[in-house]
Amino acid sequence: MRSIGSCTSTNSRSPKLTSRPLEQLWCEIEASHKIEQTGWVRRLINPGATVPAYAAVACHGGARSIMIDIPILSMAGLRDLPITGGLSVALVPPLEGVPTGQRSLAVELEDAQFADVFNVFGADLVDGISRCAKVAEAIVLLLRRLERWQEFLNKATDGLSSSEVVGLFGELWVLRDILMPIGGVGSIESWTGAQRAPQDFVVPSVCAIEVKTSVARMLSQIRIHGERQLDDVGLACLFLVCLRLELDDEKGEDLNHIVGELRRLTVGAPEFSILLDRRLIQAGWTERHSHRYAQRRFRVAQRRFFRVDSRFPRLLSGELALGISEVEYQVELKACSACECDQSELISTLTGLQLGRISS
Repeated sequence: MRSIGSCTSTNSRSPKLTSRPLEQLWCEIEASHKIEQTGWVRRLINPGATVPAYAAVACHGGARSIMIDIPILSMAGLRDLPITGGLSVALVPPLEGVPTGQRSLAVELEDAQFADVFNVFGADLVDGISRCAKVAEAIVLLLRRLERWQEFLNKATDGLSSSEVVGLFGELWVLRDILMPIGGVGSIESWTGAQRAPQDFVVPSVCAIEVKTSVARMLSQIRIHGERQLDDVGLACLFLVCLRLELDDEKGEDLNHIVGELRRLTVGAPEFSILLDRRLIQAGWTERHSHRYAQRRFRVAQRRFFRVDSRFPRLLSGELALGISEVEYQVELKACSACECDQSELISTLTGLQLGRISS
């Protein structure tokens, strides 16, 4: 790596972000240069993208950051950069190697205790920047992503509630035990529940699965959140998976165990390993709170499957009076018997859709 004044920059065609985790790049930077007094050392992380993004390390203090170079003319719209916990967002002093008429905008980690969250946030940010066609789009995206950072930070600070642990356990069980045997590690892309999507798993224009998980004594009713949750418009099929969990210290498994198994399954696919960690943090699971989740071991005591179609009792947006939205209601499962199926039908249907080994 060659030193260029106050900034070291590597622009060679290195592997893309999806095959090279940010953590690895930052570690390489930290290990491969001699600490200077001022400036930053940075490395291109998305070669081939229209808007270059860099993984950077401050020579003084070693703080990690993500940088993009922006036109000086764009700086007028950045007078009030957002202030958010654990991060600083700033225009850094002029760096050698940066084109004339541009300055570097850095998103820097200030609080090291959130390094794991920042790794995932950074990967999400770079992925978004890499899809932008213009620098102006990248700036807007960066500012919007900072709002998401605050959500990440809140979840990383508070951890999951008891009910959230149950819900996440159910989603990850479906991912591991039903979807990955059909679609491989690429099935992680379909996990949208962590992103507050209407359904927990979606393959656009093909199928969706909503998961309801409970620790109640009987699996007799479910709660529906929003008029879009059971909407199958534009899909070949929509399934509802209902799970009842029981605490079982001997035969059960805790949430961390499922996370660990999913991580092991993605070892050979770095891009999906990154995506899995990103979705886990979006769902509220982080290493710092994992010890809390080890105390409850669950066993899937009952499972019920339903094909959601015109026969299924539901409320849809087209049926609601003007002005009504975000509805919540309860469905008695005994009224859904005509739509009930078994796990084999769900699997055969998904297999018949030829989702394939998405990761291949």
